[in-house]
Amino acid sequence: MKIMSVVTFKVKDGYQEEFIEAYRKAGSTSANFWRFVAVDEDTFVSINELPAVEDVVEREEVGIPWLDTVEHMLVKFGESRTSAFSGLVIEEYNNPDWTPDPGQHSG
Repeated sequence: MKIMSVVTFKVKDGYQEEFIEAYRKAGSTSANFWRFVAVDEDTFVSINELPAVEDVVEREEVGIPWLDTVEHMLVKFGESRTSAFSGLVIEEYNNPDWTPDPGQHSG
């Protein structure tokens, strides 16, 4: 069963462009798709759909060391570097008329 993972990052002032570039370089080859959303000037949300629960564990093995490399750019959520949650996809809709914008960055 597919999994959705949502991770919020709050970035220190002056590090926005550097953080966006670091995220783009990291990408996600295990995800069915991912989106990186700018909520405001310093808050970004990563939304990923992963094929199965096993992929979440595999992604953490890569993601945690990556977080270590960008930690100096982040504002913590209490003791955590991110605010995150994930869950099983129980319903989905795919618009048959939609096609991705070829100009979008695709990882």
